[in-house]
Amino acid sequence: MKRAVGWSSADWMLNNSLENMNTRTYGGSFEISNTSLKYINVQYATTVLFIDNTLSDKAMVKITTSSHTLNVGIFPAENQTFTINTDYYTTNLKSERGQLFIDILYRASLPKQKIDIEINCLNLLNNKTYTMLYNSDYSIIRNYLQMRPRQVILTVRFKF
Repeated sequence: MKRAVGWSSADWMLNNSLENMNTRTYGGSFEISNTSLKYINVQYATTVLFIDNTLSDKAMVKITTSSHTLNVGIFPAENQTFTINTDYYTTNLKSERGQLFIDILYRASLPKQKIDIEINCLNLLNNKTYTMLYNSDYSIIRNYLQMRPRQVILTVRFKF
């Protein structure tokens, strides 16, 4: 478990008036992992961030963001792996909805034939964009990244 606290203060000249901007940031993260079971591994991590701005003692937009990552590895038989990786991002801003990303992977090894087969599906939900929110002293910054469309990749590896 980790936590962080930040505070900054700066003077801004706005409309020919000197204004004081205060920014407070609070956050924390938590991780848990269980690899003790023979047929399944689970890892979970979460991070929460609270951003509170005031301009000349007037409250501005308060931002809350959180991210959740869940990775599950399943081992149904010897030399086989099925993995699900999920990421969920959310914020309190009404203009931004929660974003869920899922990737899945199946891997099988055939030791006698010296062949590895892997099927990987990236961006399973076919999300179009990924949005990141940042806070600077006087603005909220939104970065939009275009995502690749859903991909299914088949990989076969031969050993000589």
